[in-house]
Amino acid sequence: MKKTIAKMLCVFLIGLIACCFFTACSSTLEKFEDAFKNGDYDKAIELYVTHIDGDIGEQKVAILFMEEYLSNALKSYASGKGKAITYKNAAYAVEKIERSTKINTDVDTMNERFEKIKKSKFQYKKGKKLLSSGKWVKAMHAFAKIVTDDTENYKDSRKKVDEAEKKYVDSIIEKADMFVKDGDYENAIATVSDATHKLPRRYSKETDPKKIQSITYYGLSSAGKELHDYLDSKTEEWMEISYKSKEYKNIFKTYQAAVNIEGENVPDKINDAYKASITEYLKDVDSRAEEAFGESKDYEAAMQVYKDELADTEELGIDEIKSHLEEKKESYSDYIPINLTTLEYTQKTEYLDVGNDNNSDNNKDVNGKSYNNESIIMPTGGWLAGERASTEDEAYVMYNLNYQYSTLTGVLYRPYTSLSDTHEWKKPTVVKIYGDNQLLYEGPNITNETYDTYDISVDVSGVRNLKIVMMGTWVSEDSGWIGIYDYHPKVCMGEVKLQK
Repeated sequence: MKKTIAKMLCVFLIGLIACCFFTACSSTLEKFEDAFKNGDYDKAIELYVTHIDGDIGEQKVAILFMEEYLSNALKSYASGKGKAITYKNAAYAVEKIERSTKINTDVDTMNERFEKIKKSKFQYKKGKKLLSSGKWVKAMHAFAKIVTDDTENYKDSRKKVDEAEKKYVDSIIEKADMFVKDGDYENAIATVSDATHKLPRRYSKETDPKKIQSITYYGLSSAGKELHDYLDSKTEEWMEISYKSKEYKNIFKTYQAAVNIEGENVPDKINDAYKASITEYLKDVDSRAEEAFGESKDYEAAMQVYKDELADTEELGIDEIKSHLEEKKESYSDYIPINLTTLEYTQKTEYLDVGNDNNSDNNKDVNGKSYNNESIIMPTGGWLAGERASTEDEAYVMYNLNYQYSTLTGVLYRPYTSLSDTHEWKKPTVVKIYGDNQLLYEGPNITNETYDTYDISVDVSGVRNLKIVMMGTWVSEDSGWIGIYDYHPKVCMGEVKLQK
């Protein structure tokens, strides 16, 4: 009987001790939670560090409480019902407990969310001020930065983005319409194009914004769609006007602006007009080049047409145009003028020099303009008195053209060396060009008062044998030898070229 009573007493004491222990624990946690709820964070920190730290069970309960408390404080702040200071003080207490006891909570993650919500609320206030002051674009972008966690402002911010966007679009269309009324489509389109880049981008949930290269129609507000429709409409009108007036480059620039804005969503009508314009533009360039080339087969004039167009369209970067112009340039390569003196002459007399004159003063005219010395043809003489041409048969050069060329060009000039001759030139100069023994050209008489140059252009179509005659020299005595003379040309023919 005594043993039974003793056992019962022992069990009672153990239960009493356990009850007291759990009551004490429960009391500590309650005090910790109450201190936290009442904002007495110093006391909460002291209770945790002194009584809770080290007890795994109590730590788990305390950590769950702190995280839930922070979460509720954050939600309250996000909804506009709570204050930022309430969350910040609680977060500070949790951070201090973490540092003191080396426990881990979600406080860092919650702090990041808090900062985002805080910035979001600032952007909302900023957006409202911008909206009221008529700064539509800045207002749009401010409201677009409102995050979903900012439950107080998120829904309203979406409405305000639309409001700001609508007012902005209306102002842009009004401005563009003023340009259109003045016939200034270029500025109208540029105004709208620039505006479309300032609209907030709206993406579907399935779309990765990083992969989007231009604004898409998905999710555009009604105002944004209105602006795009307006742009398409005026682009079509302007392209049609430019097409009729053959202002093809306007079309190319306008189309590229549309592509930059709408990417693959450019309407078919604009795409078709662009392709047709390229075709017509290239036809027009080819026609102008052919006209410049003409019956005279003016290679340089034709090339200049293509060079000008390549330069004008280079910044557009349209491969189709560039490749066509380059190919057409190449197609004229057979007509590149060649220096006559690069051909082997079939006959040449003693008193005529062809190319490679060593006296640089013979390679420039009396006005100082220089010519390619390899292309120069000029009369000359021997060493002794009277050793120079007195008839055409003594001063000519002949080439076999073999009917391959159409035009001979060059320039007649009085050489710079002749300025040293102070005597009056009594004998006239002779410059004649024959084709198969038929006189094709006779040059003017060059005197010691001549300062003009004379362009030569001779039709050599159907000519097999070309003969050039040149006479006219003045003489100076060689300073080193008595009776030895230097003969200098009174007239030179430079830049002598043949064209097929």
